Amino acid sequence: MQPIDDTRFSNKAGFRVLASATRHTFATHSLTQGGIDRVPLSHLMDHKDTAMV
Repeated sequence: MQPIDDTRFSNKAGFRVLASATRHTFATHSLTQGGIDRVPLSHLMDHKDTAMV
């Protein structure tokens, strides 16, 4: 995997975009609104421990 260039996304969006914030928002939304269980989500996000999610 290559690191995400936050600057490129920020320039296109016209405001500051942080990859870590986007990742966190995705995980939170998936758990609260998406109906995804913690275990599959932790695998999807490449966490070794489900406590990370």
